[in-house]
Order: sequence, then structure tokens, then C-alpha cells
Amino acid sequence: MTVKVVVMYTQPADPASFDEHYFGVHMPLVQAIPGLERTDTGKVVAAADGGEQTYYRITNLYFADQGALQAAFGSPEGNATAAEPSVFLFDEPLSNLDARLRLEARTFLKRLQRELATTTVFVTHDQAEALALADRIAVMQSGRIRQLGTPREVYRRPANTFVASFIGSTPMNLLEGVVRDGRVLVADSAIAMPDGAGERVAERTPVVLGARPEYFRVSQDPLDGAFQGTVEVAENLGSSLLLTLDVSGTAVQVVVAEEDEPEPGATLWALPRKDRTLLYADGELVG
Repeated sequence: MTVKVVVMYTQPADPASFDEHYFGVHMPLVQAIPGLERTDTGKVVAAADGGEQTYYRITNLYFADQGALQAAFGSPEGNATAAEPSVFLFDEPLSNLDARLRLEARTFLKRLQRELATTTVFVTHDQAEALALADRIAVMQSGRIRQLGTPREVYRRPANTFVASFIGSTPMNLLEGVVRDGRVLVADSAIAMPDGAGERVAERTPVVLGARPEYFRVSQDPLDGAFQGTVEVAENLGSSLLLTLDVSGTAVQVVVAEEDEPEPGATLWALPRKDRTLLYADGELVG
């Protein structure tokens, strides 16, 4: 039988106590392996029958003044995973890491999962983490699965307004309106409906128009079928800006490039991309 152990650990205060502290008392899954360099820190160790040993280094998980894993997990022994299971279950393993360590650990876990080729169930409240790591995502609300799909499917076509409001680093605009003459009347603006949606909703049906901030064409010149609003807030996201427009009392958020930052109070027209616009009726996707 082949036994593999994945373990992250920090260096003990007294290296002489390393065997007892890490290979017996606090980590019963981790067994002493002949020839293992036990005084090295910040490693993931995979050991197999026949004395074959493979080492995977985790960088930047240990600091001289304080063990990063101790700070993250609240205990000096860190975490360990069982050997060659049918399924891994990770319950928010990265939740207590700081931002930089979280990104590094996320990349490592995805690479490790590809190498081990083991089905992994990863529980997280961080939607960005879910999008980055998953092959398939189950979005849950009150114990119910509201949508199951690939990250691309869940991001591009949320099945309901709950998923639409939850997924995305910049929240989707969910704007209440009503169907009028084959368009959606929202905040005194007549916006084109997504293709095919007109066959599923009747005239004067209350609907919710969904449009992500990054899927708008923004102009200082009038655009037909666009929202007209004034810039209330500009939030710097680094390579882009998130603008909040006041459109007849309704807040509409759009993303523009950093070099296109407008003056506060400027009037802009924001046209949602028709191929990225969504329509919801009674909270469910109809187009």
C-alpha cells in the first residue's frame, strides 16, 4: 500500500523537540520517515513505500519572528491532510490567511489538486476564491443549491438574482424595471432586452435587469438606448475605476479604464452590452 502525507508545518522554538512535537504527539498522521530532513521548514512532504520521497516547497509560509501557519490556524502544528483519499474536503482552509498568503496558497492548492488528480470539495464564502479554484461551483443559500455550473457559466449567466448579487468582485447592477414596447423601462431609460427574452415575458411584466459594471460602453457623448447619469463616486481599483452614476435617482455602477477618469458631477452615458445583459422575472433568469 502506498501512503502519502501532505503536511504544512513551522519550525519549533526548540529544534531538538522537533521529532516529538511534529512526528508523534500533535500530528498522528505524520510518521517518521527514514532520511527525511526534519529540520527544514515550510514543506509539503509526500512519502511512498520503498523509501521514495518527494518534496514540494511552499514559499513564504514562515517568518522568523512568527510562524505564519500558527498565526493563520491558531496552533503551532499547522494542518495535515490524509493519505490518498477518494475525496478531499477542505472547509475554508484559507480564511485566516492574510491577502498575499491567501493568493499564494490558492495557487499552490490548485496546482497540487491537478497533480494528485483527486476529487476535492472546497467550502468557501469567498466567491473570488471559488471562481479561481473550481472546475464546478455549487452556490448555496440556506442549505439549498441555487446554481451548479462551471465558473464561466455561474459568472456569465447567474440562474437567479441571489447568485447574480453574490458572484463577482464588483456587484452586478440589478435594476428594477418593467417591460414596455419590447424594451425594459428602468430609471426613465428604455433599455434593449436580451435576445429571446421578449418571448418569455409579457408586456408590463415587472422584471429585474442585470448588467455587470465591466460590460458597459461609457461615453461623454449621447448614446441611443443608454443610461444618462452624473458621476457621484469614483473608486480606484488600480488598473480601472468603478464609477457610481446617479440615473434619475437610481445608482448604476460602471467600470472604466484608469486613464478615462471623469470629473465628479460629469454627465456620462452608459450603454450595457446586449450580449451581456440579463433579465430576471420573479427572481429567476428568463433571458
